[in-house]
Amino acid sequence: MKPALLLFSCIVFQATAHACSFERRTDEQLVAQSKVIFRARITEVRLATMPNPDKPSVQLEVVEGKFELKEILKGTPPISGFVRDMPFGPGNCNLPLLPGVEYIFFPEENDFVWTPSGSFGFINSEGTAVQPRLVTLRSLVAGTK
Repeated sequence: MKPALLLFSCIVFQATAHACSFERRTDEQLVAQSKVIFRARITEVRLATMPNPDKPSVQLEVVEGKFELKEILKGTPPISGFVRDMPFGPGNCNLPLLPGVEYIFFPEENDFVWTPSGSFGFINSEGTAVQPRLVTLRSLVAGTK
């Protein structure tokens, strides 16, 4: 038991040593700056490649999450039915795309939904922590129309 606890502690502390750092935006800023906002449930994930936007001759490894649309708050969700994120790596600000988990997505260019985009996941959409934020986001979107 002790070796497993030690290994777990090393992994956690190593990951926090390379923590993701970015300027957090308010919900008001996220709604104002986002062209698309939607709620969806991830049903499947896969490892894929795509041309690197900065160097199109280089392939970039990405995680693609197939989603089941639950609610459109603003704009049009990706027609492909997939959102993208980077594979997990310490400090890379990825948003773990997990099958069965619901998310609010604020996709950026190339349908990336990493943490700095404002995207976030939740397990219980009726939960006391989630409902007020959903109400706020809906209200802010309605105020921009």
